[in-house]
Amino acid sequence: MLLEYTWSFARKNLVLTTIAPKSDGTIAVDPAGLTVTGTGTPFVDPDDVEKCIRLPDANFYEVTAVAAGPQTLTLAAPYVGTTSAAGATYSLFQHRYALPDDIQRILTMGSQLSAVREATQFDLDARDPQRRISDQPLFYLPIGLNALGQAMIEIWPIPDAAYHLPYVALKNTVTVSIPRPPIFQPHKRQSKSYNLFCDRPHAARPLSRASHG
Repeated sequence: MLLEYTWSFARKNLVLTTIAPKSDGTIAVDPAGLTVTGTGTPFVDPDDVEKCIRLPDANFYEVTAVAAGPQTLTLAAPYVGTTSAAGATYSLFQHRYALPDDIQRILTMGSQLSAVREATQFDLDARDPQRRISDQPLFYLPIGLNALGQAMIEIWPIPDAAYHLPYVALKNTVTVSIPRPPIFQPHKRQSKSYNLFCDRPHAARPLSRASHG
């Protein structure tokens, strides 16, 4: 049997820096379209891939590709707005972040004056199901692993600026196994026979026939 211990060196102090949203310029998008065309926009490849963009229908869409030359974004799902939008405002933001490769999960985040607490999916969906609120982060939500095997978290509210969020994390290799000492087994005494006429024990032996004459 093995005993498992979590050692102090399994913890790591880190800082997560959020990314400020982009809203410069205007965009155009058609109903059921997968392409957003920007005018005077600062779209950058690959920095803006996997971010989300809020479009005129007030919904947000994940960005799967960026063409910096023509300033276009490709959406993961078709635009559900019913009218074409040209010269419209937008918000391109990041609210999901990957933790470093050697990190398993966050233990605590934020300082004592501005703690960022762990939430559940139910908590965030109840507060802001469409993720429309932008402000200083108050909660983080573990959301599993990405394609590279890195732990992912969602930050809420959507960061409205670049914030530095200190946190303490648990590293992936945290278990040291030590063999458990064997359970003490009391020594079993061997049975011995005793001569009734002698106070010292010795092995039993048959009486000689001469002793009966």
